[in-house]
Amino acid sequence: MQSSLLGWFVRLEGRALALACLFATTVTLPAAAQVQPASRSILLLRTHGDEATIRRLELELDAGAFQVIEQKAGQRPPGETLAVAAERERVDAAVRVDPGRGTIALWVRKPDGFVEETFSAAGEAGPSQVLAIRVAESLRARGLLLPPAPEPAETPPQAPDGAATATASPETADVPLSPSTSHSITSETAGSEGSLRPAPPRPSSRFALALGPGIAVSPGGLGPLAVVELGVRVRLTRDAAVSLLGVVPLTRQSFSSDEGEADVASYVAGGAFELEWARWSFGSIRSGAGAGVSITHMSGRAASGFEGGDDTVAALAPLALSSFQLGLSSSFDLRTAVVVGATLPEVQMAFGAREVASWGRPFAIATLGLEARAGR
Repeated sequence: MQSSLLGWFVRLEGRALALACLFATTVTLPAAAQVQPASRSILLLRTHGDEATIRRLELELDAGAFQVIEQKAGQRPPGETLAVAAERERVDAAVRVDPGRGTIALWVRKPDGFVEETFSAAGEAGPSQVLAIRVAESLRARGLLLPPAPEPAETPPQAPDGAATATASPETADVPLSPSTSHSITSETAGSEGSLRPAPPRPSSRFALALGPGIAVSPGGLGPLAVVELGVRVRLTRDAAVSLLGVVPLTRQSFSSDEGEADVASYVAGGAFELEWARWSFGSIRSGAGAGVSITHMSGRAASGFEGGDDTVAALAPLALSSFQLGLSSSFDLRTAVVVGATLPEVQMAFGAREVASWGRPFAIATLGLEARAGR
């Protein structure tokens, strides 16, 4: 009897152990399925004035198991690009905010290389929040930042046996989303937002050099003058710049009368303050005002009985200018410009005491050329 009772306890202990293993497996498998992926690293290259955007972005990254690495401006080489910094730190993603332009740059590592995007919040209400959310949505679309796990649905209390139970109608029943469904919805949302997002504006450059042919005209009896324009622009802020221009004649204007004939060539040099008041992804428009000097050289050949001679006249010239830049590449634009001015005083050409022509009241110069941009 004792041997039989001992064998029964042994069999009972074996069944209890099996049930315990089955219960532990049932409990731990769903928990393991919800474990976040391995930690990924993201580099935040800090810039002056990016506090609001970075603070909002860190809230988005909290749920993504990201190891956040921050570097201030003094902790990295001057002028280092986002891609170079990301490769140096061997991170999975990198972010840099440009508060002055209202943009944020995102670098993401891929199996076959990397991809770099620039998001803009120009004209948006709450640009810091918009930029942070767009970066987070881009990371989610690439599977680097998972959406937060859905909250478990509340289980209604069980009704006692024999009591009537109320059944929720299909119109009012709460249907929880599984993690896979939630991720699919997030990806579609990110895709639709990306398709509606406007193209980012062209990046502004610190310096620009313009060169191109054109034509100068002025009433007063002289015909059009073929010229070439050389311009230099230095950007002061995101929209403001100072420009210098020089206009050199390629041909000479001629006129004649009974007293003889003369050739005229006019030069213009000056400077202006410009504002970029329209900007798109393909180009921009700038306008400004300034002042310069007009230098007119005349060479006369007198007829018989008259005396010829040469003369050079300089006059002050207030200027107004406007230009349109069409982007050809990251460094070159096609530029068309119009400069309007008036000489003070008016430049007059005379044979003796008789005026035969004049120039500069007003004058206009139209050019078409290339503009090379450099520096950021």
